[in-house]
Amino acid sequence: MTKAVQDRMVEVARIRDAFQAAVYSRPDLEAAMRLATPGCTLTNIPAGTGASGDDLRRYLAEDV
Repeated sequence: MTKAVQDRMVEVARIRDAFQAAVYSRPDLEAAMRLATPGCTLTNIPAGTGASGDDLRRYLAEDV
């Protein structure tokens, strides 16, 4: 594994952790949406619930 791949993995983990904190630890919908890309899909496993696109904001605000 190259240093560039390791650096990318660290960055992905940082974004994932920040998103999870914004959703679950310190609910901040705007912070979570800033971290989500336009085509982001959130799927909760094993429940299979989640949302994508325009429904993601509503899902995070109302169902999480």
